Amino acid sequence: QEASQTSDSGQGQHPSVTRSLHVSMFHAALRSLAWFSLALSGEAALTPRAGENLNLFQRSARVHVENKWNPFALFRSMPAKEPKADEVNEMPDLELPESEPESELVSEPTAPAKTQSLASKIVNKKKGNWPQRSKFGALHEIVGRRGALTLHVKGQRGTGRVEGALRTAGIVPTWFEGTDGRKLSAENLTEACIPSVTLSEQAHDSKICSGPQRKNGKKLGKGCRSVVEQAIVDSHRRALLQAQKRESEWTAIFEDDVVPVFPHAWSDNFRKAWKKVPATAQLVRLGWCSFTGRAGLDLHMESLDAGGRFQVVSNISFKSGKNAGMYYAGGCTTAYMVRKSAIPRVLKIFPCCCPLDCCLEQELFYFPHKGCREPGKKCWGQEHMVNLQAVGAADFAVGKAPFTQSGVILQDLRGRESSRKNTYKEK
Repeated sequence: QEASQTSDSGQGQHPSVTRSLHVSMFHAALRSLAWFSLALSGEAALTPRAGENLNLFQRSARVHVENKWNPFALFRSMPAKEPKADEVNEMPDLELPESEPESELVSEPTAPAKTQSLASKIVNKKKGNWPQRSKFGALHEIVGRRGALTLHVKGQRGTGRVEGALRTAGIVPTWFEGTDGRKLSAENLTEACIPSVTLSEQAHDSKICSGPQRKNGKKLGKGCRSVVEQAIVDSHRRALLQAQKRESEWTAIFEDDVVPVFPHAWSDNFRKAWKKVPATAQLVRLGWCSFTGRAGLDLHMESLDAGGRFQVVSNISFKSGKNAGMYYAGGCTTAYMVRKSAIPRVLKIFPCCCPLDCCLEQELFYFPHKGCREPGKKCWGQEHMVNLQAVGAADFAVGKAPFTQSGVILQDLRGRESSRKNTYKEK
């Protein structure tokens, strides 16, 4: 009020005097705010402590510090209003998350403390610790709230970026700690994939692996060429075992370098596409890759229009050349959904004799092997697997990986080196 009166009497004065008046008004406002803060914080704050010689602003600052710079904490000392008897209503039951067995409690580096301040939440978000309150999109209508198992190795970078991208699409990841090949014995790794001659003094296990040509009913391949490849195979194997323990019929498994295509519209398009997935489907791929472009081969995809940006692809084959019409499954295990009843059949591919995508392709998708890929015949993959493909996925995938990608979830290897660099070869 004093500053206001001074301002009124100072009209028409020199600019320097006007500035001085404005400063006085500002100081008066600060004093009012400080008194207001102290009054809200209680009588104890208004009364100086024994031995203190603090001015108004110092006492006001002390209140803020003791309340961790949270201005809303000033209201904590105010007495709560007692509700009237007729104002007390029973709270409605809240929808609880899907119940899962204790064995599915996996590493979740994204759980912020409930008492975090706003500033700490912002810092944690920059570090990749995204808020836990997220919209569960259409995928969780199929797999449940804890059904999006996302593989990661403890301490590996990039999980925050992946989680942010998935949550934008309505996918709330349940982090599943993958296998660290440096901490697992060679014997345990062999349960997932037979080591090649480069990892062992002995050649690959001739009782299981047949080498580059299938023979005598053995598995195709020479084994995994690195501990990293073995660890990747074992991570997926363990995730499948975890999916088998869940109550939900379907489980989704994601690798740790994925991004959804059209994330803001992903959930709605997935819901439309899922209505077109046949009841016979045992495995639904959300992302896969191919290397046919290097050989100048084009692919033909038989797809169903789901009424949105996503299509259901029931069959993939070579479009031209001597193998025209032959079934081609492709590679990569970017993201997929597996039906619980199909998991025992999928687990039969282990131990593998090559990296996981090669193992799935050769031991599952092309089963029963001999002649099933020819036109007019059916392999396991054609009968029990479908793929979801986004219209425009090829443009979305440009620059994200050194191979051709398809699907509705793609790999983004920018800034990361593939753990299987230089291990791909043309089939």
